[in-house]
Amino acid sequence: MTDERKEGLESMGWLSRIGGVLFSPGKTFSYIASKPDWVIPLVVIIIFSLISVFMITTRVDLGAAVREQLEPRLERGEMSEEEFERAVEISVRIGKYTPFLGAFLFMPLMLLIISGVFHLIFTLQTGESTFRKVFSVTTYSFMPSVISSIITTLLLLSRRGGSITSPENLLRSSVAAFLDPETTSKFLYNLASSVEFFSIWILALLVFGYSAATNMSKKKTAVTVIALWLIFIIGKAAIASLS
Repeated sequence: MTDERKEGLESMGWLSRIGGVLFSPGKTFSYIASKPDWVIPLVVIIIFSLISVFMITTRVDLGAAVREQLEPRLERGEMSEEEFERAVEISVRIGKYTPFLGAFLFMPLMLLIISGVFHLIFTLQTGESTFRKVFSVTTYSFMPSVISSIITTLLLLSRRGGSITSPENLLRSSVAAFLDPETTSKFLYNLASSVEFFSIWILALLVFGYSAATNMSKKKTAVTVIALWLIFIIGKAAIASLS
Protein backbone atom coordinates (compact mmCIF):
# COMPACT_ATOMS: atom_id res chain seq x y z
CA MET A 1 0.00 0.00 0.00
CA THR A 2 1.30 3.45 -0.92
CA ASP A 3 1.92 6.09 1.74
CA GLU A 4 -0.80 8.24 0.15
CA ARG A 5 -3.43 5.53 0.55
CA LYS A 6 -2.32 4.86 4.13
CA GLU A 7 -2.67 8.52 5.02
CA GLY A 8 -6.12 8.58 3.43
CA LEU A 9 -7.27 5.68 5.55
CA GLU A 10 -5.68 7.10 8.70
CA SER A 11 -7.52 10.40 8.23
CA MET A 12 -10.84 8.50 8.23
CA GLY A 13 -10.65 8.05 12.00
CA TRP A 14 -11.73 5.04 14.02
CA LEU A 15 -15.43 5.35 13.19
CA SER A 16 -14.78 5.48 9.46
CA ARG A 17 -12.32 2.62 9.84
CA ILE A 18 -15.04 0.47 11.40
CA GLY A 19 -17.35 1.40 8.55
CA GLY A 20 -14.57 0.63 6.08
CA VAL A 21 -14.13 -2.86 7.53
CA LEU A 22 -17.84 -3.57 7.08
CA PHE A 23 -18.25 -2.23 3.57
CA SER A 24 -14.76 -1.88 2.07
CA PRO A 25 -12.72 -4.54 3.85
CA GLY A 26 -9.91 -5.03 1.35
CA LYS A 27 -8.16 -1.67 1.57
CA THR A 28 -9.18 -1.07 5.20
CA PHE A 29 -7.65 -4.33 6.43
CA SER A 30 -4.48 -3.56 4.49
CA TYR A 31 -4.07 -0.44 6.59
CA ILE A 32 -5.08 -2.15 9.85
CA ALA A 33 -2.44 -4.81 9.18
CA SER A 34 0.18 -2.06 8.93
CA LYS A 35 -1.01 -0.31 12.12
CA PRO A 36 -2.92 -2.89 14.20
CA ASP A 37 -5.19 -1.68 16.99
CA TRP A 38 -7.97 -3.38 18.95
CA VAL A 39 -9.06 -1.33 21.98
CA ILE A 40 -11.76 0.83 20.36
CA PRO A 41 -13.41 -1.94 18.28
CA LEU A 42 -13.41 -4.25 21.30
CA VAL A 43 -15.04 -1.56 23.48
CA VAL A 44 -17.65 -0.90 20.77
CA ILE A 45 -18.48 -4.62 20.54
CA ILE A 46 -18.81 -4.95 24.33
CA ILE A 47 -20.98 -1.82 24.69
CA PHE A 48 -23.46 -2.89 22.02
CA SER A 49 -23.50 -6.45 23.35
CA LEU A 50 -24.36 -5.14 26.81
CA ILE A 51 -27.16 -2.96 25.40
CA SER A 52 -28.59 -5.94 23.52
CA VAL A 53 -28.30 -8.18 26.58
CA PHE A 54 -30.06 -5.57 28.73
CA MET A 55 -32.93 -5.33 26.26
CA ILE A 56 -33.26 -9.11 26.04
CA THR A 57 -33.16 -9.71 29.80
CA THR A 58 -35.81 -7.05 30.41
CA ARG A 59 -38.12 -8.45 27.72
CA VAL A 60 -37.57 -12.20 28.05
CA ASP A 61 -39.70 -14.23 30.46
CA LEU A 62 -36.82 -16.29 31.86
CA GLY A 63 -39.12 -18.49 33.92
CA ALA A 64 -41.27 -19.40 30.92
CA ALA A 65 -38.20 -19.98 28.76
CA VAL A 66 -36.61 -22.34 31.32
CA ARG A 67 -39.90 -24.18 31.86
CA GLU A 68 -40.29 -24.66 28.12
CA GLN A 69 -36.77 -26.08 27.92
CA LEU A 70 -37.14 -28.43 30.91
CA GLU A 71 -40.71 -29.64 30.40
CA PRO A 72 -39.72 -32.52 28.08
CA ARG A 73 -37.49 -33.91 30.86
CA LEU A 74 -40.35 -33.61 33.33
CA GLU A 75 -42.72 -35.39 30.94
CA ARG A 76 -40.20 -38.20 30.43
CA GLY A 77 -39.94 -38.65 34.18
CA GLU A 78 -36.27 -37.65 34.29
CA MET A 79 -36.99 -35.21 37.14
CA SER A 80 -39.65 -34.79 39.81
CA GLU A 81 -41.95 -31.76 40.18
CA GLU A 82 -39.84 -30.55 43.10
CA GLU A 83 -36.61 -30.91 41.11
CA PHE A 84 -38.27 -29.17 38.16
CA GLU A 85 -39.33 -26.13 40.22
CA ARG A 86 -35.93 -25.92 41.92
CA ALA A 87 -34.16 -26.06 38.57
CA VAL A 88 -36.37 -23.28 37.21
CA GLU A 89 -35.75 -21.12 40.28
CA ILE A 90 -31.96 -21.55 40.14
CA SER A 91 -31.82 -21.02 36.38
CA VAL A 92 -33.83 -17.80 36.59
CA ARG A 93 -31.65 -16.49 39.42
CA ILE A 94 -28.45 -17.22 37.51
CA GLY A 95 -29.90 -16.14 34.18
CA LYS A 96 -30.37 -12.56 35.35
CA TYR A 97 -26.61 -11.99 35.58
CA THR A 98 -24.77 -14.48 33.37
CA PRO A 99 -25.66 -12.74 30.05
CA PHE A 100 -23.97 -9.53 31.29
CA LEU A 101 -20.89 -11.45 32.40
CA GLY A 102 -20.91 -13.21 29.05
CA ALA A 103 -20.98 -9.95 27.09
CA PHE A 104 -18.30 -8.37 29.29
CA LEU A 105 -15.96 -11.34 29.74
CA PHE A 106 -16.81 -14.08 27.25
CA MET A 107 -16.53 -11.94 24.12
CA PRO A 108 -12.94 -10.72 24.80
CA LEU A 109 -11.94 -14.24 25.88
CA MET A 110 -13.46 -15.74 22.73
CA LEU A 111 -11.64 -13.22 20.52
CA LEU A 112 -8.37 -14.01 22.29
CA ILE A 113 -8.84 -17.76 21.79
CA ILE A 114 -9.78 -17.38 18.12
CA SER A 115 -6.78 -15.11 17.57
CA GLY A 116 -4.44 -17.51 19.37
CA VAL A 117 -5.57 -20.49 17.28
CA PHE A 118 -5.25 -18.66 13.96
CA HIS A 119 -1.95 -17.04 14.97
CA LEU A 120 -0.52 -20.50 15.63
CA ILE A 121 -1.81 -21.87 12.33
CA PHE A 122 -0.61 -18.90 10.28
CA THR A 123 2.79 -18.97 11.97
CA LEU A 124 3.18 -22.59 10.92
CA GLN A 125 1.95 -21.82 7.40
CA THR A 126 3.79 -18.59 6.61
CA GLY A 127 5.98 -17.60 9.53
CA GLU A 128 4.79 -14.01 9.04
CA SER A 129 1.99 -13.87 11.59
CA THR A 130 2.09 -11.70 14.72
CA PHE A 131 -0.46 -12.02 17.49
CA ARG A 132 -1.09 -8.26 17.56
CA LYS A 133 -2.03 -8.21 13.88
CA VAL A 134 -4.21 -11.31 14.12
CA PHE A 135 -6.00 -10.07 17.25
CA SER A 136 -6.62 -6.67 15.65
CA VAL A 137 -8.06 -8.30 12.53
CA THR A 138 -10.20 -10.68 14.59
CA THR A 139 -11.64 -7.84 16.68
CA TYR A 140 -12.51 -5.70 13.66
CA SER A 141 -13.95 -8.74 11.85
CA PHE A 142 -16.55 -9.19 14.59
CA MET A 143 -18.11 -5.80 13.83
CA PRO A 144 -21.12 -7.51 12.20
CA SER A 145 -22.03 -8.64 15.72
CA VAL A 146 -22.62 -4.95 16.49
CA ILE A 147 -25.05 -4.74 13.56
CA SER A 148 -26.77 -7.85 14.89
CA SER A 149 -27.03 -6.31 18.38
CA ILE A 150 -28.49 -3.08 16.96
CA ILE A 151 -31.11 -4.94 14.91
CA THR A 152 -32.04 -7.14 17.88
CA THR A 153 -32.43 -4.06 20.09
CA LEU A 154 -34.63 -2.33 17.49
CA LEU A 155 -36.79 -5.44 17.12
CA LEU A 156 -37.26 -5.62 20.88
CA LEU A 157 -38.12 -1.91 21.07
CA SER A 158 -40.68 -2.34 18.28
CA ARG A 159 -42.58 -5.01 20.21
CA ARG A 160 -45.65 -3.66 21.94
CA GLY A 161 -45.93 -5.13 25.43
CA GLY A 162 -45.64 -8.76 26.36
CA SER A 163 -42.52 -10.83 26.79
CA ILE A 164 -40.68 -13.37 24.69
CA THR A 165 -39.45 -16.83 25.60
CA SER A 166 -37.10 -17.57 22.68
CA PRO A 167 -34.74 -14.62 22.06
CA GLU A 168 -32.57 -16.77 19.78
CA ASN A 169 -35.46 -16.92 17.29
CA LEU A 170 -36.09 -13.17 17.32
CA LEU A 171 -33.62 -12.24 14.56
CA ARG A 172 -34.26 -15.37 12.43
CA SER A 173 -30.99 -14.94 10.52
CA SER A 174 -29.93 -18.60 10.47
CA VAL A 175 -30.94 -21.54 8.29
CA ALA A 176 -32.61 -23.05 11.37
CA ALA A 177 -35.32 -20.37 11.09
CA PHE A 178 -36.63 -22.29 8.07
CA LEU A 179 -36.64 -25.67 9.80
CA ASP A 180 -39.18 -27.28 12.13
CA PRO A 181 -37.37 -28.22 15.36
CA GLU A 182 -40.00 -30.89 16.03
CA THR A 183 -39.37 -32.81 12.79
CA THR A 184 -35.69 -31.98 12.17
CA SER A 185 -32.98 -34.07 13.80
CA LYS A 186 -31.34 -32.38 16.76
CA PHE A 187 -27.91 -32.51 15.13
CA LEU A 188 -29.10 -30.99 11.85
CA TYR A 189 -31.10 -28.28 13.62
CA ASN A 190 -28.14 -27.28 15.80
CA LEU A 191 -25.86 -27.31 12.76
CA ALA A 192 -28.32 -25.12 10.82
CA SER A 193 -28.42 -22.68 13.75
CA SER A 194 -24.71 -22.00 13.21
CA VAL A 195 -25.13 -21.30 9.50
CA GLU A 196 -26.16 -17.72 10.08
CA PHE A 197 -25.94 -14.50 8.04
CA PHE A 198 -23.86 -12.49 10.50
CA SER A 199 -21.50 -15.41 11.15
CA ILE A 200 -20.87 -15.78 7.42
CA TRP A 201 -20.25 -12.03 7.19
CA ILE A 202 -17.69 -12.35 9.99
CA LEU A 203 -16.03 -15.28 8.20
CA ALA A 204 -15.71 -13.22 5.02
CA LEU A 205 -14.10 -10.37 6.96
CA LEU A 206 -11.70 -12.78 8.65
CA VAL A 207 -10.57 -13.99 5.23
CA PHE A 208 -9.90 -10.42 4.03
CA GLY A 209 -8.20 -9.45 7.28
CA TYR A 210 -6.03 -12.52 7.82
CA SER A 211 -4.93 -12.42 4.19
CA ALA A 212 -3.78 -8.82 4.65
CA ALA A 213 -2.11 -9.58 7.99
CA THR A 214 -0.18 -12.65 6.82
CA ASN A 215 0.44 -11.88 3.13
CA MET A 216 -1.25 -15.18 2.33
CA SER A 217 -3.55 -15.48 -0.70
CA LYS A 218 -7.27 -15.00 -0.06
CA LYS A 219 -7.98 -18.47 -1.46
CA LYS A 220 -5.58 -20.19 0.93
CA THR A 221 -6.79 -18.03 3.82
CA ALA A 222 -10.42 -18.88 3.02
CA VAL A 223 -9.66 -22.61 3.02
CA THR A 224 -8.05 -22.32 6.47
CA VAL A 225 -10.81 -20.15 7.98
CA ILE A 226 -13.72 -22.15 6.56
CA ALA A 227 -12.17 -25.51 7.48
CA LEU A 228 -11.76 -24.49 11.12
CA TRP A 229 -15.27 -23.02 11.18
CA LEU A 230 -16.77 -26.26 9.81
CA ILE A 231 -14.89 -28.34 12.39
CA PHE A 232 -16.16 -26.03 15.14
CA ILE A 233 -19.84 -25.95 14.15
CA ILE A 234 -19.99 -29.71 13.44
CA GLY A 235 -18.40 -30.44 16.82
CA LYS A 236 -20.73 -27.99 18.58
CA ALA A 237 -23.79 -29.49 16.90
CA ALA A 238 -22.67 -33.03 17.81
CA ILE A 239 -22.18 -32.11 21.48
CA ALA A 240 -25.51 -30.22 21.62
CA SER A 241 -27.36 -33.15 20.07
CA LEU A 242 -26.17 -35.42 22.90
CA SER A 243 -27.69 -33.26 25.63
